[in-house]
Amino acid sequence: MFRGDRVTASDGKEYQFTHSRDPRPPQVVPMKDLWKTVVAITAALGISLAGILVWALDQRVNQLIQLHEINPRAHMELVRTADAQHASDKAKDAEIRRLTIQIDGLQQDVRSLRETIVELKTVINRELRAR
Repeated sequence: MFRGDRVTASDGKEYQFTHSRDPRPPQVVPMKDLWKTVVAITAALGISLAGILVWALDQRVNQLIQLHEINPRAHMELVRTADAQHASDKAKDAEIRRLTIQIDGLQQDVRSLRETIVELKTVINRELRAR
C-alpha cells in the first residue's frame, strides 16, 4: 500500500492511506542473525540477574556481619534453633526407620497369612471332593 491508495474494508467502508512507505520490499533477517540476537539478549538478562543476586547476597552478608559486630552472641539463637532442628530431624528419621521395619514385618505377616489361607482352601477343597 502506498500513499493515496484506497482499500475497502469488510464492513464496506473505504479507507485511504495518508501515510507513505518506502516502495522497497521488506528486508528478511537470516535465522543465524535472529539466533545471535536471542542468545545475546538471554546472556545479557542472565548476567543482569546474576549481578542482582550477587548484590543481594552481599547485602545480606554485610547485614549479618554488622549484626554480629553489634552483638557477638546474636547468632547463638540461630545456632540453638539449628541444633534443635537437627536433633528433631534425627528423632524423626529414627521413628521413620522404626515404623518402616514394623511395616515390613506386617507385610511379611500378611504374605504368610495369605499363603496359609491358600493352603487351607486347597486342603478344604480336597476334603470336600474326597467325601
